[in-house]
Amino acid sequence: MTSAQPEQMVSGTIRNFGFGFGGLLRLWEEGFRRYQPAVNFDDKLPTSDAAFPALVTGVTDLAPDGGEPALTEMLSFFETFGDHATEITVASGTYDVEGRSPGIVILVHPDNPISRLTLDQLDSIFGAERSGALQGFKWNAEPGKLREPQLSPRAQPVHLSQSQARRGTRSQAQ
Repeated sequence: MTSAQPEQMVSGTIRNFGFGFGGLLRLWEEGFRRYQPAVNFDDKLPTSDAAFPALVTGVTDLAPDGGEPALTEMLSFFETFGDHATEITVASGTYDVEGRSPGIVILVHPDNPISRLTLDQLDSIFGAERSGALQGFKWNAEPGKLREPQLSPRAQPVHLSQSQARRGTRSQAQ
């Protein structure tokens, strides 16, 4: 395997404003500087909640965020720049680190006879009933076609409880 080499050398400062991923961002920066030593980083890492607004207002070049941007954040970016923001998923949660964003977990009670669920079934359970889809910022509806959960005909009702911690979401199904 050959070692990666940059096509051209660059210099300057990359501004990060948002979340430091528990020190992971600094490790990425150190790795990047091995290939581009003339690049500096100016990090302001108060919270994920500040990332997208800093990007929209031109305060930052990159907006490391511990969660997905809200629709209003994406819309403000689009209205400001006339294009969609580029999202790159680089980490998907933690398991046992207190105070960090957990990955999505679906728990099923041992007495429940479910042996498996498809993504469409999970969407039917945790998503909202709808008759269309959001494409960009436009709702494309199919009148009269309400999407029903695609569960077994013998399935018992699913009861959800959900709370929102900051911008992330925690749900429980019974």
